[in-house]
Amino acid sequence: MYTAVLLVVLVGFSTALYLGQERQTLRQVERGLAVAVAAVSATRPERWQHGPPAPMPPRMRAQAAYLQTRDIQGRLVEMAAGMGSAELPLSDRALQAVLAGRSWSETTVVDGAPVLVHSAPIVRSGTVVGVVQAGGSLALLDPYLRGLRLSLVLVTGLAAAIAFLGGWFLAGEALRPIDRITRTARQIGAERDFRRRVDHTGPNDELGQLARTFNDMLGELESVYLDMAETLQTQRRFVADASHELRTPLTTIRGNAELLGLRPAIDAADHAAALADIVSETDRMIDLVGALLQLARSDAGHRPLTAPTPLSGLVEDVVRQARLLAPERSLHHQLEPGLAALAHRDSVRQILLNLLENAFRHTPPGTEVRLTALADGDQVVLTVADDGPGIDPALLPHVFERFQRGHPSRTGPGSGLGLSIARALAEAQDGAVDIQSAFGAGTVVTVRLPRARPEPPAP
Repeated sequence: MYTAVLLVVLVGFSTALYLGQERQTLRQVERGLAVAVAAVSATRPERWQHGPPAPMPPRMRAQAAYLQTRDIQGRLVEMAAGMGSAELPLSDRALQAVLAGRSWSETTVVDGAPVLVHSAPIVRSGTVVGVVQAGGSLALLDPYLRGLRLSLVLVTGLAAAIAFLGGWFLAGEALRPIDRITRTARQIGAERDFRRRVDHTGPNDELGQLARTFNDMLGELESVYLDMAETLQTQRRFVADASHELRTPLTTIRGNAELLGLRPAIDAADHAAALADIVSETDRMIDLVGALLQLARSDAGHRPLTAPTPLSGLVEDVVRQARLLAPERSLHHQLEPGLAALAHRDSVRQILLNLLENAFRHTPPGTEVRLTALADGDQVVLTVADDGPGIDPALLPHVFERFQRGHPSRTGPGSGLGLSIARALAEAQDGAVDIQSAFGAGTVVTVRLPRARPEPPAP
């Protein structure tokens, strides 16, 4: 395409150059003939009233190969001596133009050679009294124009060929990085190896930016691919753990239901115990399904509506409810006056209840549990601490994992979702949860939430 465009431009330029040069050459010949005609018209008035003319001067002969005069009827009157014996023709159009007082130029053939004939009127006292004609040979012009045509054709063809070969080479060099990117993309798609990158050592031009953008895209795809693989693995583990947790209460409920259906019927005490087990396991399943629903909402990106929430009444409610759940446990709390968090009230209550219940469950009776709420710059720090036995350092990095209860057998009360739910609720409110623990030194769980600035007093 580039060569075709260049060829059109060169052909147009060569044609314009040729036509312009031809026209310019003809004008030069015409100007020389006009000079000779003007000299004859100005210096030979006596011929039209008196006898034979004298020979024309040499400077006139230098301007034209042919020189002659005619009367107003177009009859030949005089031919310049020594300037050729052939008569220059005068066409009807030329005669009419001259009689109208205008000059006329036309190309004709004289003695087998091309000649430019310039005819002009001879005017005396405002009246046309004759015609003077000068002819210039164009025999040298044709070889010149022919050579010019040949040169332009050769130069145009050579330039088009060079442009085609050079463009082919440069296009191949310019498109080679794109071909490399294409092959790399095809291999990555076939092998699903998003760790690969496009090698580009050239300048930071359009292709360099394309290669960098492609590598950035591969980095994002690799990150998404790894996240998806990790999410899929987490989901598989989550489904397996949920199935394990649900199987135990379902098995218990089924066993007790079969026991209640025995004939002869069991005694009243065993009947009451079976019903109590069914109710207990049903409540356990309800709690587990509710926790799973809460985690599913968090995984789906659900964010509770946050608002300035005073913590004084909230902490008092949580402490009162926790004492009802575990009246035998020692629970102390400390609250900074006037403290408010930018959070969702029910979500904060659930976080604190989960942490307190977790502390009650994993510490022996008589262990002191402390709940504090303090300000730390633009954050509110809620802390649940206990003086229990602590957490195994090997299990500490995994305590926020779902269904993690610190014991491989997964027996005992609880579903292992309390800390997971607490962290999910805190992060959904732009907060964070951290845990510190050591054997024999107790456990401290810290919740950080955005602090709500107090509103200015009304004027």
